[in-house]
Amino acid sequence: MRFADGGGLKLPRLPAPLDLLAGIFTARGWTWRDRSSLLRTAIGWRLAGFRCANTTTVADLCAGLTPRVMKELIEPLCVSALNTPVAQSSGEVFLRVLKDALFSGSGGADLLLPRADLGALLPDAAIQWLAQHGAETRIGTRVRAIAPEGERWRVDDEAFDRVVLACAPWDAARLVRACGLVADAWCETTEALRFEAIATVYVRGASPLAEPMLALRSDPATAPAQFAFDRGQLGGLQGVLAMVVSANEASREVLEEQVIAQAATQLGQAKLQLVQTVVEKRATFACTPALARPPSAIAPGLQACGDYTEGPYPATLEGAVLSGLAAAKALHA
Repeated sequence: MRFADGGGLKLPRLPAPLDLLAGIFTARGWTWRDRSSLLRTAIGWRLAGFRCANTTTVADLCAGLTPRVMKELIEPLCVSALNTPVAQSSGEVFLRVLKDALFSGSGGADLLLPRADLGALLPDAAIQWLAQHGAETRIGTRVRAIAPEGERWRVDDEAFDRVVLACAPWDAARLVRACGLVADAWCETTEALRFEAIATVYVRGASPLAEPMLALRSDPATAPAQFAFDRGQLGGLQGVLAMVVSANEASREVLEEQVIAQAATQLGQAKLQLVQTVVEKRATFACTPALARPPSAIAPGLQACGDYTEGPYPATLEGAVLSGLAAAKALHA
């Protein structure tokens, strides 16, 4: 969590939790009061077993932290992991993320930035592996309907032993509602999920950043971006920055104007030109306190797979991978 001015937190290569302690004591720009407030709070979380009431928000959880720690660590970490503002985010899920990242062993908090696009990194690699092992994949084929057929499942006009719905939650609910199963509770829970947007503003004409990714000091009203990625250092076009806005609520026009001004002020990047803005309106589910998430098992032979299903993590790649592994295990049960 380093900023362009050198402030923020960086953990050294030490065994956990010594890496966290060293990172706190060497955080640039932090006072002793900032450091001690984080240490006291973190010790309290650990003594409580990283558990809290399921109605607790991240803001409640961090009430004893100084404004600097909130602004430079908790808020960017929360919005990047849970994609939900601290006042609305689940403290229970946030504690699980912190426990696994900071207290589960060395490397748990490592930030991994891919040099390839996510298509090449994950789905393309999976398709290639499946082909090498004799599986058939059909790209661009829309499933219109599923239906139980004895102990098997009919997918459009073909019968299969088992089906995994690895699609968006609204598509999964649509298919399940139409298949004739009595699965109203599963559909209602899935349909009740609320979603948050993520916007990425791409600009060009930038000089290289000090790091491939920098945190930004964010303000929802005036400086909405939380992170800047230097695409030139990550295998992309030189001079292009990707400015990421999690939990975005602003209009496209306002967002673009504010982000370009933010890059000029915080990154020293003047005369930037807008390339494009990508807004994913339903990028992730809102990870709110006491959120009910649907189970992965829907019916015998029918599973759901996705970061929105019941699990310990918010809507992240880690949550999606855990769900995928659980679905694969269930297929062989």
